[in-house]
Amino acid sequence: MAAGNIKRYEMLVNEYDIADFLDRIEKQDADECWIWNGTKVAEGYGVIQRRKSGKTVTIFTHRLSYFIHKGEIPQDLVIDHYCHTLALDTCLIKTECKHRACINPDHLRAITVQENLRIKRANRNAVPPLSTYQFRREKRGTCRKGHDWVEENMVTRKSGRVECATCRKIHNAKSNAKVGA
Repeated sequence: MAAGNIKRYEMLVNEYDIADFLDRIEKQDADECWIWNGTKVAEGYGVIQRRKSGKTVTIFTHRLSYFIHKGEIPQDLVIDHYCHTLALDTCLIKTECKHRACINPDHLRAITVQENLRIKRANRNAVPPLSTYQFRREKRGTCRKGHDWVEENMVTRKSGRVECATCRKIHNAKSNAKVGA
């Protein structure tokens, strides 16, 4: 494997990892999505993790599949799930989108970051995306300070960022106390 334009962590993958990865793929027809059934991050992307020099690195399976089947990922390009782009109208919300876990190399293409952002904006219809942190809080049911993560205790900023109302009140009270001192 040449180390040209692939990310540093993708260079950690060796022949054993590739064989293990290919053994886990349940290949379907070329037209169908090949869904990664292993570990996934909160957003639904498949991942494998490796340890290198005492650190854990995460390798996205769609990037690895592209790398194995099509070669190096060109510099300044990202991997797009073309199956997702074609199904924008019918695709499910973020975490339930099956296309994020697709590793079929025929469904993957290298595009510019700008093109990828344009596709995302078109899909969102100007609605800000849910942050990973917001999704994790909803799954856990509390904010990072332990306050209930329920509708009555959430404040949405103009930017689309959602915050805990209780934490915000505490922060504002501390800030006002410092100003008044």
